[in-house]
Amino acid sequence: MIRYIIFVVTILPIFSFAQFEIKGKILNLRDIENLNISLNVGMTINRNFNATIAKDSTFFITGKLDEPINGMLSFENGRESKSFKILLENESTYQVEVDLGSGDSLVDNSWYQIQTGSSYHNTWSEFYQVQHDLILKIKQVESDFENNTISKEILDKKLSNLSFEINQKFRDLAVQKPGNYAVAYILNGAPDLSLAYLPYYEQLEENVKNSYWGKKLNDTFKKFYSQGYQYEQKSSILGAQFKSIQGRGILENKIESFESNNLNSKLTLIDFWASWCAPCRLENFKLAVLNDYFDEGDFRIISFSLDNDLNKWKEATIEDDISWVNISDLKGVKSTAMADFQIKQLPRNILVNSKGEIIAVDKFGDSLMEYIEDFLKKI
Repeated sequence: MIRYIIFVVTILPIFSFAQFEIKGKILNLRDIENLNISLNVGMTINRNFNATIAKDSTFFITGKLDEPINGMLSFENGRESKSFKILLENESTYQVEVDLGSGDSLVDNSWYQIQTGSSYHNTWSEFYQVQHDLILKIKQVESDFENNTISKEILDKKLSNLSFEINQKFRDLAVQKPGNYAVAYILNGAPDLSLAYLPYYEQLEENVKNSYWGKKLNDTFKKFYSQGYQYEQKSSILGAQFKSIQGRGILENKIESFESNNLNSKLTLIDFWASWCAPCRLENFKLAVLNDYFDEGDFRIISFSLDNDLNKWKEATIEDDISWVNISDLKGVKSTAMADFQIKQLPRNILVNSKGEIIAVDKFGDSLMEYIEDFLKKI
């Protein structure tokens, strides 16, 4: 049954400190007497918050949370029922407008709007808007194939590139916002979640790792370990002969080609990166240390950028202080390197010995340093 609110201006400030607030307005409300609004919050233990509803179809919900967590805001009006997800954190206000007379809660979100300063909610909302746009591109590509406007070969290539882009967004987010609780929640839903995500989890801030979603993510990694999952990308190129890689330098239009007979080092790292890949950018700083530490005759680096914008590639190269060989064909994820070196995610690298054999893949940070030192000791 409806509860009317009186003296709203006087009551609201009481709840404004260290709690969340939802202030809403309902449009096209048919029967206010039978309206029920509830907020379900929590994962292991559910908590329900009931709304206070005013005669002018506005409503108000407040409460205090142990940590930022997901909620489901539901509206029941007679036989009609609608709900949507909202990510809640204390000390945040959410302005909500709901149109109960339009939209289908199962197929679109046009019937409600949320405005908030919560970085927890906004990070999640903005991230999935980008994902939604990429999924629409996938549907368009599939439609083009069904209408015979593209070949099966082009279909497969475009779908592979879009899948790569979707997966990469999850990794980039973890590096860009390690202190945001929404990141742990989002990573749990990564389509290619595997032990390859462990380094991204480990660099999250401790409060995020200790959150509900952070612990759930850690449990998933433990499960992968118990089932014998491997950290490295599955790769049939491991043990194969390195053929060649070609690209132009930043300041030259001349194509440089590197083959197994002109690597001129006991061990060569071929590193694939891009200006838009946040984890790659962090890895570049670590590579700079290795580049200075080892003699080029023992260990050298060749970076290959998957950028398609010369200026962005150039700016990132300067910012990351890349002084070693750095080439690109400026074709982005359409580069033949994607297939040649089975690149399904970034960062990606391969290690080639003096015989031109690919002896390792995806060694990063301390693991890469240890591998190089052990290799050089044995030869």
